[in-house]
Amino acid sequence: SPAPSWLGQAVLFASRHIGAFAAFWVALAVFVVLAGASVLRGRSWARFGLELVCWFGLLEAPLVAAFLYLTGRTLFSSDLPAMDRLAAQVFRGIWACAAWLAFYVVGLVLLRGAGIRSWVTGAEVIRGEA
Repeated sequence: SPAPSWLGQAVLFASRHIGAFAAFWVALAVFVVLAGASVLRGRSWARFGLELVCWFGLLEAPLVAAFLYLTGRTLFSSDLPAMDRLAAQVFRGIWACAAWLAFYVVGLVLLRGAGIRSWVTGAEVIRGEA
């Protein structure tokens, strides 16, 4: 059976915008590294920025997992050769999404914790920014 049109459209969209996707994820990674270093220096904007990244991840990871599930299910139902092996690889991606989801939850708990908040506030007071 041929792949449903939604899968073809999603693959076409992704292939046409792969550069933009890569640029977004690289920019996000650079921001996370810079913000992480700034949190260590007690910058409150950085803590807030990392918290926003975690909230984004809490939305993004389940959506990607749902897309991977639907894609894997579609590939399993295909009559084309080797689609079951490809589907198994796609389903493994769901575990990566689950791991990222756990990482984002732990990140939010730590970033919103009283210890980090008071440490960042204390660092700002010492620098005279508060």
